[in-house]
Amino acid sequence: MQTNSLPPIAVVFLYIAIAAIIVFRYSRKQRISIGRLWFAPLFLAAMGCLSIYETQQIVPVSPLILALSLAVGAALGVPFGYLRGEHTSVTPTDTPGTMMLGPSWVVPAIWVGAFALRAIIRSVAGTSALGMAIGDGSLAFATSALVVSSIAIYRKYQSELGAVSDVAA
Repeated sequence: MQTNSLPPIAVVFLYIAIAAIIVFRYSRKQRISIGRLWFAPLFLAAMGCLSIYETQQIVPVSPLILALSLAVGAALGVPFGYLRGEHTSVTPTDTPGTMMLGPSWVVPAIWVGAFALRAIIRSVAGTSALGMAIGDGSLAFATSALVVSSIAIYRKYQSELGAVSDVAA
């Protein structure tokens, strides 16, 4: 049976490229619009879903086990996302709908860690259904952490806007 998957070395380089982009993007102060705030979680969630779909084509996992692993991963990611959002400095800019975010090592650590954990589990557990489900749960962990951190950052932005308008009044 022939699959249309990338050679292993190409996958390694793809993961390295994704990790480099994520590390670069989040390691410096950045000006970000509200739209871009939501783009990253949606894009990475889509990438995670695509990865899980591809995994299901290679090693199908019971829908119940897959749902359970995704739910556990997502639930574990919520506190990390909340902490990241709470510890990120957010400052409104002069442009409406735009803010400055302080650098954060948490996002790259979570995402690179989730993909690394997934790769390690795959190499140790092989193509077992349990190993695949745990690996997919790590992607749900990272996605939920990023979504929750975006919500926390957006709330901080709204709060900062309210504080700025109260001072101006």
